[in-house]
Amino acid sequence: MEGGAEDESDIPNQKSLWDAYGHAMGAAAGLELAMRTALWDATRVRYADDEPMRERVAARISKLTFGGTASKFKAVFTGFGADPQFVAALKVATDLRNHFAHHFLEDRSDGLRSEEGIELLTYECNLAMEHFSDVEFFIRKFCPADFQRFFNAGQTKSRDWVDHHPLRKPFLAIRSGEIPSAEALKAWQREQMKKWIAPTA
Repeated sequence: MEGGAEDESDIPNQKSLWDAYGHAMGAAAGLELAMRTALWDATRVRYADDEPMRERVAARISKLTFGGTASKFKAVFTGFGADPQFVAALKVATDLRNHFAHHFLEDRSDGLRSEEGIELLTYECNLAMEHFSDVEFFIRKFCPADFQRFFNAGQTKSRDWVDHHPLRKPFLAIRSGEIPSAEALKAWQREQMKKWIAPTA
C-alpha cells in the first residue's frame, strides 16, 4: 500500500456476508408480507359488501411501514396482540428489520475488514433470518387468515400477471423510450390489488 491507500488484496472475501444479509432481508420481507396478507384478508372479509371501503383500507395497509404493519396486525388479530411472548418476538423482529435496513452497514463497517469480522457479521445475519422466519411461521400456523386463498389466487393469475406487467419487456421499453412512469406502475398495482381483495376468488 502507498500513501495509506488500501490494497484490494487486503480486503477479505465478503460474499458469504452479502448472501446472508440478502437472506435476512428477504426473510424480513416474507414476515411483512405474511402480516399484510392477513390484514388484506381481514379487510376482504370485513368489507365484503363495500368495495370502495375495501379498496381504501387495503390501499392504506399497502402503505404501512414494517412497524406500522406489525402494530396493525396486533390490533386486528387480538389473540396475537394479547400474547406477551409473540409481542416481544415481533418487537425484536421489528427492531432487527429496521436495524438491518438502516444502520447495519454503517454500525458494522469495521467488521468488513477482517475475516473474523465477516464471520461474526454473517452469523448475525443468519440469526436474524432465523428469527424472522420463526415469527412468520408462527403467524402462518396460528393466524385465522385465509393465506391459501391468496396463494391460490396468485398462482392462477401468475401467467396473466407476467404477460401484462408494465415491465414485461424492459429492454424493448428502454429501446423505444416507453418506460412506464411511477404513476403507471402504481395504477397497475392498484388494479392488481382490486382483484386480490375481491370477495370472490
